[in-house]
Amino acid sequence: MQLSNLQTKARFLTNTTSTDYSDTNLNRSLNDYYHQLFVLIMKTMGEWEVNGDYATTNLVASQDEYPLDSTYLTLKRVEINTTGNTNSWTIAPIIDLKEIKTAISNTESRVYPCIELFDNSIFVRPTPDTNVTAGLKIWFTKEFTELSGSTDEPITPEFTHLYLIHGAGLDWAVSKGMNDKATTFSQLLLGDVKQIQDYYSRRNLDRPFKLNRAYTSYK
Repeated sequence: MQLSNLQTKARFLTNTTSTDYSDTNLNRSLNDYYHQLFVLIMKTMGEWEVNGDYATTNLVASQDEYPLDSTYLTLKRVEINTTGNTNSWTIAPIIDLKEIKTAISNTESRVYPCIELFDNSIFVRPTPDTNVTAGLKIWFTKEFTELSGSTDEPITPEFTHLYLIHGAGLDWAVSKGMNDKATTFSQLLLGDVKQIQDYYSRRNLDRPFKLNRAYTSYK
């Protein structure tokens, strides 16, 4: 359902116009619940990627730090190719520095190769000693792109879009102090949540899947 249709449906349910419920306020509410929908799906899906993607970058000799894009929410897997040869990839465990119980300055405390995660960067251990084109590959979950243009639409199945609409209705009712309306929209949201959880929990059991998976390259 395109953004323009989401707006029309939300205004119909709230009996408002673009004057009563401006595009700015309505879009903000729709996007707020779009983000909440993403979190709900992630929690329901567990290990399967939602809005999953992967990216590659070059390994650079003597460079151990590789900044991550700000849209990355979770890292799922990292592989390293230190030779550039086909089928020479090695899985590199992702280690949070907080989880290392021994002195990290001691090289014997690590199992090589590995990836250390700190702040918004990953650190390749050991530090690469040669340049390898596209030698680092990362699988990750990334944030949704917010809806802004009239033809933009959520990447999730259409039945989930009611969650955004009912959420926008709840925001409007709360802002106007309409308790009965707020209760109605809250109940509708609870029904939406159940449908979404039922749907995605079944998908989790049936097979792995990804939404909006595409190849990208970052540097």
